[in-house]
Amino acid sequence: MLRYNRLESTTDVLVSNSSSLGYGNRRGSATVSGNFGLNFAGSNYTIGENDYSIVGEWNSIVKNNMSNNLIIGYSYSDESRGAINQLFPFVDILQGSTVYTSFGSEPFTPNNELRYGSYQIQDNFTWDLGAHVFTFGVAGEKYHSENVFFPGNKASMYIILLRIFMRMQITISTLSLVTSRPN
Repeated sequence: MLRYNRLESTTDVLVSNSSSLGYGNRRGSATVSGNFGLNFAGSNYTIGENDYSIVGEWNSIVKNNMSNNLIIGYSYSDESRGAINQLFPFVDILQGSTVYTSFGSEPFTPNNELRYGSYQIQDNFTWDLGAHVFTFGVAGEKYHSENVFFPGNKASMYIILLRIFMRMQITISTLSLVTSRPN
């Protein structure tokens, strides 16, 4: 008998609320501050849930009173993060002490990777002596994983005042953003 399972999916996740890079507290809390920062959709990220497994089972009869059961399997998972947009320095813009808006690549996503897998084997030998049944077996597993976390490999900054940002002219390669002071 052979069984194979496969799941390939991604989940959209809001930008991290951590203050270890940038200002943090980007989503606020109605009970704490009553203010909610609004980030651009490109600042969010995805988490993959890609799982694969295959298991084989072989049952055999050695004699009328002896049998063997062998199970061998392999499973692999990839839960790496993915950026929704092209990589761009992450910026928090504050109004007072509250995050007003955020844009750029989420600072913990690039190269945040988690992959792991395992081999399993189990072999059981059963001997039926009439009044007693004996089972002898062995089981083993080999696990391997790789976890990469490289926070902040793109620039991260925050601008203290919204009005300062509104007066800025930012030019990055071919992208030019010019804003004027609101009335």
